[in-house]
Amino acid sequence: MNRFFEKALPIWPTGREKEMNLTVGFRTILSGQHDTEAVLRIAASTIYRVSVNGHFIGHGPARGPHGFYRVDEWALNRFLTEERNIIAIEVNGANVNSYYTLDQPSFVQAEVRSGDNILASSHDSEGDFEAIVLRQRVQKVQRYSYQRTFVEYYRMNSKRMTGSSTPMKACRLKLVKSLNRKCSLAEAFLTQSSVFCPRNVFYSLENLCHLSRIPS
Repeated sequence: MNRFFEKALPIWPTGREKEMNLTVGFRTILSGQHDTEAVLRIAASTIYRVSVNGHFIGHGPARGPHGFYRVDEWALNRFLTEERNIIAIEVNGANVNSYYTLDQPSFVQAEVRSGDNILASSHDSEGDFEAIVLRQRVQKVQRYSYQRTFVEYYRMNSKRMTGSSTPMKACRLKLVKSLNRKCSLAEAFLTQSSVFCPRNVFYSLENLCHLSRIPS
C-alpha cells in the first residue's frame, strides 16, 4: 500500500501500454448513497475524463514533472443519485513526445473510497473496473504539431458507438513499483459556476454504460 491507494494498481489492456493514441474506457458500478463522502482518487497517463451516470465530472491529470504521476481527487456523493451508479473513465494514451504531455506508458489507477471502506479499485483482471477499447475515436491520425499530440477524429457509426468491439482484459502493469514511489496528490475541487448547454450532443461518456461485460 502507498499513501494514496490501498488496493488500486495501474492497469491497461494487456501489452498495449506503449501503443500510440489508444483510447480505453473503464467503468465500475456503485450502489446508492453513502453516509461518508465517496471520493474517487485517480492517476492516469496520458489524459483522462470522468463521468457518473453520463454526467461529466472532471478531467486530468494535473500536470507534473518527469517521472511523477499526480493523483487527482474527486468528491462523488452529490452525483450518486441512482440505485446503480456507473462511474466511467475514458483515458487516451498518447505515447508520443510533445510540449503538451509527457511521453510515458499508458495506465489508469483508480480507487473509490467512502471513509475506510474501499468501494471499487483497479487492481487486476479480477478487479472492479471493466475495460474496453473505444473504437469511435480513430487511432491512426495526424499529429497537430510537435507541440501537441494527435488530432481528435471520430467515426460516429452505430457499431462503434454501441461498444460492439471486442472487450479487452485490463492487466496489472510492471511499472507499479515506480508509481508507488512517485505519486503526488493534487486535489480537484468542484466549484459552482454557470452552466452552458450545447445545442447538440453527438457523443458522451454515457455510452460506457451500455458496454458488454469483460469475459471471465
